[in-house]
Amino acid sequence: MGLPRVWLHSRRQSCCTLIDLPAIKARLNDPRELARLLGLRVMGLCAGGVRVQCPIHGSKSGKLALRNNGGTLQARCFVGCFGVSGLGGDVFTLLQAIEGGDWKRGMARAVEL
Repeated sequence: MGLPRVWLHSRRQSCCTLIDLPAIKARLNDPRELARLLGLRVMGLCAGGVRVQCPIHGSKSGKLALRNNGGTLQARCFVGCFGVSGLGGDVFTLLQAIEGGDWKRGMARAVEL
């Protein structure tokens, strides 16, 4: 069935924006490009992607792995701060975690990128 389109309300602009989740997910599927857009320093390579500093817990080493898994970006923090027991998730889950668990702010950040 795929991801739906959702409406995101902006308090600053007093309007709603239709967000095309599949289009955003397709646009943000390159691990190196996402690291660049988020300002994350690439610390090394991993299978199908890169290891970067984790912006969630502020590690100084490459604890966050970003990789492309069949056309979808997957993220996993090896410290366990992101996702349930460090299992990780997709680009939307990552952006939500970066924004302190706030789904709306995570979606707004995805639109901005």
